[in-house]
Amino acid sequence: MKLELWMDCYFPKEERKGTKNLTFNNFHHEGELDLKDFSNLESLTIMNSNKITNVKNIGKCLQLKKLTLLMRYGNLVNLDLSKNLKLTKISIHSGGKLIADLAMFAKMTELEYLDIGGVGYKDPANKFYGSLSSLKDCKKLKFLDVSFNQGINKGLEDLPIHLFRKERFYGTGILEQLEPFEYDINVWHMVSKKGWKNRLKSWLPFGSKK
Repeated sequence: MKLELWMDCYFPKEERKGTKNLTFNNFHHEGELDLKDFSNLESLTIMNSNKITNVKNIGKCLQLKKLTLLMRYGNLVNLDLSKNLKLTKISIHSGGKLIADLAMFAKMTELEYLDIGGVGYKDPANKFYGSLSSLKDCKKLKFLDVSFNQGINKGLEDLPIHLFRKERFYGTGILEQLEPFEYDINVWHMVSKKGWKNRLKSWLPFGSKK
């Protein structure tokens, strides 16, 4: 059965405006999920549902607060969340198909949890790119995982220290910047602020004592 037909049966168009939660787990109906009529949707979860190939018109869901898209076998290639400013929790795994700029999260001042990371180069989850500086106004952010998004390679100066966990930055250019400091972000911040970067060439290995 096609997803559109199933949605028309269980979520008639005249009732969609009042729907606040949508969950698809182990869902077997094929097609694209169109959210244009779900204007009051607050939570969307898609997981273990390989037949849902894409999500459309998510920008119409201005009340959306929680988003979980575990669609590694789908076709989630376009996703613009720049209008979903009430989001507090985001988890996205597109199987490496989604290519997007971190800038889409820039105005999400309520965001607390952002997981767009993968588990390895062969399972990259997504292909986000851009600067961590895009997240500097996300003051409520408590959890951040951008691992194996190789296009994320700058903006370390705007990353709050409490958000850094080495394993959540594997496969990014960020760890390369921290390597000379033994991945100690506190030392990196100190050196950067004092303009000592040029001295590093004489510190081999960094932090060694004579």
